[in-house]
Amino acid sequence: MLIQDWEYFLELARCGNLNQAANNLYITYQGLRKSLIKLEEELGDKLFIRMPNSAVKLTEFGEYVYKHLADPLTRYWKESLIASETFQTFRSKSLKIGIPSPYSRMFAQLNIICSELKIIMVFLH
Repeated sequence: MLIQDWEYFLELARCGNLNQAANNLYITYQGLRKSLIKLEEELGDKLFIRMPNSAVKLTEFGEYVYKHLADPLTRYWKESLIASETFQTFRSKSLKIGIPSPYSRMFAQLNIICSELKIIMVFLH
């Protein structure tokens, strides 16, 4: 499961139409469907009910996932964009973030973000 799959899920949930979501995301209809099918398989439940004319409606499970995922992912994307822009302004091309412990919840989240963005974490003593 990729962050990209979640981004696709959110856009489809917002607009309610596979063709429109694919256009908004600049991907193919088939690529969006494939991502959605993969996400549903990994979660073990359907997120959308397919309707005529490429329309979709969130299932009860999809509503629950959307309710609990939309705000955190939107914040993640905004914070990632800010971090990326900030990172580009540094001449040394390094960004130092202090965290309390490698066993903290923040560390786990940061590790996921870094792996998605292909950033190498370096531990300083």
